[in-house]
Amino acid sequence: MPDEQQIYDKIRDQVKSIMPDEAKEFIFRVKLYSGNTTYTNYWFRKDGRRDGFGLDDFPRGVSDKITELCAQLQTLPRFKRSPFTHCEGHLTDSGEFKMEFANIPIEDNNEGLFMRRVSDLTWEEAKAHYITREVWENHVAKFGDGLVKTQSTDHPVQDDAIDGTGAQDQVAQAEPTEDQQVFQEIGNLLAGIMPDEAVEIYLSGMFFPAAMTLDGHWVLKDGTEDWFGDDAADEVLYKIANLCQRLQALSAAQGKPFTHFQIRLRDVTNFEMESANIPEEDSAPGLILRGISDLSLEEAEEGGIPREKWEHCVTKFGRAEKRHFIRRNDENLLTEDQKIFREIGKRLWSIFPEDANEIVFSGSPSPSGTGFEIYWVLDDGSTGRPDTDIANQIGGQIQAFCKQLQALPLYRQEPFTHCKARMLDSGRFRMDFSYTPEPNV
Repeated sequence: MPDEQQIYDKIRDQVKSIMPDEAKEFIFRVKLYSGNTTYTNYWFRKDGRRDGFGLDDFPRGVSDKITELCAQLQTLPRFKRSPFTHCEGHLTDSGEFKMEFANIPIEDNNEGLFMRRVSDLTWEEAKAHYITREVWENHVAKFGDGLVKTQSTDHPVQDDAIDGTGAQDQVAQAEPTEDQQVFQEIGNLLAGIMPDEAVEIYLSGMFFPAAMTLDGHWVLKDGTEDWFGDDAADEVLYKIANLCQRLQALSAAQGKPFTHFQIRLRDVTNFEMESANIPEEDSAPGLILRGISDLSLEEAEEGGIPREKWEHCVTKFGRAEKRHFIRRNDENLLTEDQKIFREIGKRLWSIFPEDANEIVFSGSPSPSGTGFEIYWVLDDGSTGRPDTDIANQIGGQIQAFCKQLQALPLYRQEPFTHCKARMLDSGRFRMDFSYTPEPNV
């Protein structure tokens, strides 16, 4: 049996083989439970930006080998005495390699959480990981110290920080369920890759135990369609695939199982999902929300389905109940960042000129930030700006909302120093964020 150092060397060599040239530090994470193994990886570029693989280039073979080597570590005497279920490795561009370990019971584990227990989280952190309050409180009571954990920030947004600016307190609402939170996150991801010239985006898929398909396209203003096809979209699809599998499991537990689905989205607050529970044997490539047994013979032949296959499905599934469910976005279930996005959008819309095709706010809410600007782009391509008083009033409100975003757990994990909000004449709204490290003094 190889010793501990030999295994570390093999893991480092595997990581080095997939570490991109532009990476300053590469991180991999592995969970090892009996019958349930999970892994992920990402890296930080030399400019500090986080990056990762897409669906097409994800190194599954190497990731599997790293996972196998981590499982070998579990069998060594040292880790028999001090066992672990989670591990994390870091490799820098200078060749420095280290590993960390945590022993987290599967009962206190969460699908998207690495190296931390659910019971270790504050409530704000739990919400950022789409964990319902009931589940979080149960974990704290069973595995933690029984105390409700709160979170403070180094630079909290004061309660009166936006007093008198028009920003409104949010009305307390019922906590969304876990499946509602997952559904909302899928909408967030799709809205983030929707082009400005698109009016709708569609995502459809089939999820079965041993097979999965996922496909998406958007509809442009002129009615033509365009398909997902860049690295950014691939990365989003990978994340959505994981969320859809999670939603599939949650829906099944609620007595609403599905294998097919289609999502239609106009913006982050206007989207819906239709799902259907269709057996894999009754499914065909490109046939979404319908089984082969739902087709006429002519439709089957047009779709390239052999008559023998069609007759078999009609005989076996023709009278089976195929339940469909429609899930729509509930405005009362918006996440905290979406509530803030909505408030920013309202303020930009309030000063949107009739002859403009978009209005833009660009700001830097960091301590050393350079303020903000607001401008619009007219139909002829020229730009205009609001008068100074209006710009200061609306810009000040939006700047305060951006500081609120910075204080949310999600943006503390993935911070930003600059943000840009854009409102199109169609009413579509989006925000982009970037991070520039503070200069060393």
